Amino acid sequence: MEARAVVSEPVRQASRPEAVILDRERALGIANFVIAYLLIAHAGDFNLHAADQVIAVGLGSLFMGVMTARLFGRFHGGDAPTGS
Repeated sequence: MEARAVVSEPVRQASRPEAVILDRERALGIANFVIAYLLIAHAGDFNLHAADQVIAVGLGSLFMGVMTARLFGRFHGGDAPTGS
C-alpha cells in the first residue's frame, strides 16, 4: 500500500466591495435615524407617551420610506424580474 499526500489548493476569498457599500449604507442609515430622533424628540415639543404624536411620526416615516423606495428603486433594479 502506498501512502499519498493530500494537497489542496488554498481557498481564495473573493473581494466583496458590496459588503463595504452595505456597511457604508448601514452607517448612513443609523446616522439619519439618530439625527431624525434628535430633531423630533429634542428640537420640538414631542411627547413620546402621546399616542397621536407617535402615530403621526410613524406614519410620516413610513410614507417617506415608501415614496423614496419608489423613487430610487429604479436605480437598483426596481420591479424588473431577475429571470430564473
